[in-house]
Amino acid sequence: MGIRDWKSWLRRDDPREEATEELVQALPGSKSAAEDFSLVDVPIQGGTLRVFLPSRFPHDKPTLQLLQPTRHEFVDRYNQVKYPGLDNWSHKTDIVQIVREVVEALREPTVAPAVETRPSLERPPSDRSIQAPAVPDRIDAVEAMSTKELRCLDDEGVRDLVEALPQVTVMSQMLADLRNTNLESAERVRAQREAASIKDAEAQALRMRLADDAAAYEALLARARTLEPADALAEAARAYEARARECDQTSLKVLDRWQDGTCDRPTFLEEYVEARAAHHEARVLAKLAEIKRTRPPLPPRTQSYG
Repeated sequence: MGIRDWKSWLRRDDPREEATEELVQALPGSKSAAEDFSLVDVPIQGGTLRVFLPSRFPHDKPTLQLLQPTRHEFVDRYNQVKYPGLDNWSHKTDIVQIVREVVEALREPTVAPAVETRPSLERPPSDRSIQAPAVPDRIDAVEAMSTKELRCLDDEGVRDLVEALPQVTVMSQMLADLRNTNLESAERVRAQREAASIKDAEAQALRMRLADDAAAYEALLARARTLEPADALAEAARAYEARARECDQTSLKVLDRWQDGTCDRPTFLEEYVEARAAHHEARVLAKLAEIKRTRPPLPPRTQSYG
């Protein structure tokens, strides 16, 4: 008997099919996650609750497990739900009611039970560490198979059995989430490094330009203080402010070209840094002109021959 044959055999008069239909109809968004009706995924706030219906259901109680790491008083370190209603399970228990109660309980924030702490020299575990679920003592699908069926089970069938285990699905989901988190973190670091590179280049260009202009400007300012009227300085300040706005708009256009993909990185860095440096330079010159315009004139310098 092949893998598909024994799956069909397991479904014959299987109460799990009826339970799956009841869960899907009663809980919006729920769906069957296995061909043999052994898994039902129920959406909850912040993730998914997976309901595992064993082959001897409803005589054996179901297993409820979260597909994402969750801290709650009803959730153990393997993300399995330890709800009191499951401890009193019987074949007459309403599976829909139990799952509803669990979903409602998981919505309520709870305080984790106090744990005794002792000083330790061991390194505390990382918040992103993954706790491997416990290996099950038995696999219900295997228990339901005959010796002949077990002998005919090929590698593909064994792989399907293992992949259907709730522990394996939880680990696969946790690894996928961790992989996605790492990719997002790497993208953020890359973007931050690129932004820092642009800022560093911009600051270096500005420092060089200001260093070149500072001495000449101070000399001109000292000479012009007694020569230029206040209205000329005001006009100069307005001209510098206009220049600063123009350079700011130029830098924004260069940034738009870079984000649209119409500008390569070397060209972007050169044009953007140049525009930002010119913007800052014009702002400084406008500020200095305004200071000079409002500052009282210096007294005439007297030469000492002592």
